[in-house]
Amino acid sequence: IAWVFAADDRLERCADEAEASACAATLVATRETNAIDPSSLAWDGVRGRLSVFGSQRRHAVSFVAHVHEFLDACVWETANRQRRSPPSVESYRRMRPYTGATWPFLRMALAIGNVSLEAELHPVRQRLLAQAAWLPCLANDLVSVDKELAAGDFHNIVILQMRERSASERDTRQLFALEYEQAHAAFADALAAEDLPLNLEQRRLIAQLVTGADRWQASDARYRVLEREPV
Repeated sequence: IAWVFAADDRLERCADEAEASACAATLVATRETNAIDPSSLAWDGVRGRLSVFGSQRRHAVSFVAHVHEFLDACVWETANRQRRSPPSVESYRRMRPYTGATWPFLRMALAIGNVSLEAELHPVRQRLLAQAAWLPCLANDLVSVDKELAAGDFHNIVILQMRERSASERDTRQLFALEYEQAHAAFADALAAEDLPLNLEQRRLIAQLVTGADRWQASDARYRVLEREPV
């Protein structure tokens, strides 16, 4: 987790797409490439810990693939900033779980919970994971609207919706706050579904990503979005 956050901070400081691409390549370089960058050595450490996945090699392979998706998404953001080209709300919504690095964390939950391939391919589980990947990202965007506006960054679903629909900030915040509440309720319902082929421990591990986001929002003094104004 620390490696992902450090990688994100480093990529955000890149001036253009070329620099970000080179940085991403350095971050996941290995000893075989004779890399001497500390971040590369840290990635070697992350890869070494993948032995926790044991015989379930598919989890390790998927985890590494998800990390590369995260880095590619960070480069995508840098390219957008360089071109001063805000993505559409639809494109941003599709990319956000990758820029938010939620899929690597979900993969770890699946591996630690020893979730079978059959259970992983279950349609209810697929919807559940999609919700679990999206909710922390939406929560983060709701929390960080003011910070992104102050920084002049448009990579935030509230800001992009305001630009695309010429909507007010207040109405747009409330729109996505409502979406968060509804998506959270749908996630809870999916998690409790009787036909979901996951045991209680596996459900708990998947839920942690969302409940952790809830606790973070509650402790963040900037988070005031879900407070309803009196009518």
